[in-house]
Amino acid sequence: MEMTPALRATRFSQLKPGELFIFPHDSSSVVALAAADPSRDGDLCAIPLGPALPPELIARIANLAGHTGVVSYGPEFVVQLPSRPDGWPVQVPPPDKACFVLSEQGLYLRANFYPEPPGFQACFVDMKDGKILTSSEMIRPEFLTPRNICGFAAEWALLTREAEARVILSCPAQRA
Repeated sequence: MEMTPALRATRFSQLKPGELFIFPHDSSSVVALAAADPSRDGDLCAIPLGPALPPELIARIANLAGHTGVVSYGPEFVVQLPSRPDGWPVQVPPPDKACFVLSEQGLYLRANFYPEPPGFQACFVDMKDGKILTSSEMIRPEFLTPRNICGFAAEWALLTREAEARVILSCPAQRA
């Protein structure tokens, strides 16, 4: 039997950094990215991206350690960046708006590491490996900003990696 997209049922604790997954939250399902949390020796954390979340929880680092079952896309997804100039705003998007950052170093997801709303502490997740960009200091890592940021993608979509890609999640939300 073949299944598309190639999903797997697993436990949150079994995910690897950089995997995209779906988990239940309240009465709906949420898409999130697994990331390595440097403040806890690289333990796994989640970055909820939507769609069914209040704005203050979007892209805020979450601890799902007690959460069991998730549906994982694994690393098999595509980040679609805007092709129009207005998808790349001149001003940095507000903290409650999930965005991707393109720099000379690569592509990053900007997330909020501050534990409680409404605070904001930007951190950047490297989309190559799912690791939060930090200093190499082991005692208390410091969040780093990618060098030479060229733009903030305020519009984006996460797509399946199939011959005919399908939208997993988009910002702003695409209407069906």
